[in-house]
Amino acid sequence: MPFLLALFLFLQVIPHTAKTSSITLVVGRGELMQFPDIVERVSISEPNIADIVAVGPQEVTINAKAPGLAHGRSSGTRRDCRATK
Repeated sequence: MPFLLALFLFLQVIPHTAKTSSITLVVGRGELMQFPDIVERVSISEPNIADIVAVGPQEVTINAKAPGLAHGRSSGTRRDCRATK
């Protein structure tokens, strides 16, 4: 019983992580993504590789600019974006 209590307490302090998905784009192309909730904020880790733009209250476009890997985030969802030639 003490083990189960310790396990429960441990699980309570683990941070909740965002959902992650992957997308592969060809350089010069983009993809429109739609979300069920309103997008409040978007970000991209490597702006030289990809660009992320909120185009509507529930829509985001990711555009591939150069080959590489970038991580985007919008509405609690993380996207790994691989740009290829």
